[in-house]
Amino acid sequence: MTDDYFVEDEEIIQNKLGIKDPKILHRFEEEITFIRIAEIEDKPVVGSFDFDHLKEIHKRIFSDIYDFAGKARTVNLLKNSSVFCYSENIESEQKSIFTKLAKNNYLKSLPKDEFIRKFAELAGDLNALHPFREGNGRAIRVFLSQLGRNADYDIRYRDADIKELLEADIAAFHCDFKPMIELLNKITFPLKSEW
Repeated sequence: MTDDYFVEDEEIIQNKLGIKDPKILHRFEEEITFIRIAEIEDKPVVGSFDFDHLKEIHKRIFSDIYDFAGKARTVNLLKNSSVFCYSENIESEQKSIFTKLAKNNYLKSLPKDEFIRKFAELAGDLNALHPFREGNGRAIRVFLSQLGRNADYDIRYRDADIKELLEADIAAFHCDFKPMIELLNKITFPLKSEW
């Protein structure tokens, strides 16, 4: 299967900036997305913590760079030995994930240990879904941070060691939630006093 997201005969994803050098694109992407994420932290995306909400976050972060911002990918992805959700299954899998989240009352009114356990499972599910061609980690973390705040928890991803976070993401992808739970215990704080 060809990857129509790439510039023909090039090793770079098509972008609105017309950049053909992957290193330059990476630098611009980091700078632009840093600004967009800060804007979202200041003025969060309003939504129902469903797939449309996640897509709107992705769109706000990446619309300056990619035409596919906010749209589910149409190609299959793999990274190292991890095969993400097949593109044709994204719709059915996202419904399952977000239906479960709704049934769990969006993780509200939970004690910290239970919140973290369910949050870790959700993070693993969303990572396995990997619904976008590029920018999944950033969009998912912004979504999860907003979900955490909605449930009265501050998830401080900015305080996480990036290597530890990536290792926890990989483990959660393989349904080993212990590293993610350990990491979340270090970076999750109640927004309200626990009685």
